[in-house]
Amino acid sequence: MRYDIYNLSEALKTLKRVAAKKTSSTEMECVLVEDGKAWATDGIMTVSVALDMVATEPLLLTPKACDIITSLNDQYADISVKDNAVTIKSARGKYKFAMGDTNAFTMPDSISEGTQARINAETLKTAMRSVAYAALTDSKSTKKEMTGIYFNGNGTNIDLVGCDGVRLAVSHIDCPAKINMVLPMDVAKLIMSLKVDKDTDFDITVNGRLAKFAANEFEIYTLLYTGQYFDYNKIINTRASASALNVDDEELKGSLQRAIACWDSALKVPLEMDMHENTLELKMNTATINFDEAIEAKSELNIRVGVNPK
Repeated sequence: MRYDIYNLSEALKTLKRVAAKKTSSTEMECVLVEDGKAWATDGIMTVSVALDMVATEPLLLTPKACDIITSLNDQYADISVKDNAVTIKSARGKYKFAMGDTNAFTMPDSISEGTQARINAETLKTAMRSVAYAALTDSKSTKKEMTGIYFNGNGTNIDLVGCDGVRLAVSHIDCPAKINMVLPMDVAKLIMSLKVDKDTDFDITVNGRLAKFAANEFEIYTLLYTGQYFDYNKIINTRASASALNVDDEELKGSLQRAIACWDSALKVPLEMDMHENTLELKMNTATINFDEAIEAKSELNIRVGVNPK
């Protein structure tokens, strides 16, 4: 069958990031092409990308076959299955790879019912980026739920939360859905990397331990972490009467970038942030560096804190 190589290559570039690595089942390392979609899974997350064509027979593309296809610059190529092997014929050459059993590729459980939400893609990706940095990165942690992004919907908005025990980040999305889940970080990273139009929406369905994210040609199925996320509202004060520091974000980011350039993590010297009246002072002193900046700001309190500038 003749395939549009550009269309297939774009799908494979996304799916190669998902396919399981070094598993006991070689089929799980492959990309399955079937019924107009290409599929890949790592055992936790399963992703499909819609293709412009419907294959006449299932294909199981090995990692090497995927590498060949994504490296071809031809517009079209013929890909066929015979004698349990996949053959790729293009203007550049002919490539043949042994093919495993397509039935050994584990498809995700269907999610047709559950709590549903529709969120603009750019809004969701921005909210994820604003909290992902704060999530726990220790893959060996017994608190797996803390390594993901927590979604907590109260019927008015959805809080997205990241916390590693030291840093806490919360972002709010206006959405009436009462979604409650902890999304694995690998899934969040994939969603943040997807190329979708700004006016595209993600349709989200959550049912128990399973969730599905769908947008345009992408469908992402994932298992969810089951641990109880901590009560972040006990730490962060969200009342309207809470004290606040208002400062230009670009000014603050510039100062922090310069502080990071001067910072020596080995010395464990904090960046001192002194908030008072109409000024935010940032200071850091070591044996070799003296960092001292001030930013115009509006502060409702006088307080001094020491932070890791990163």
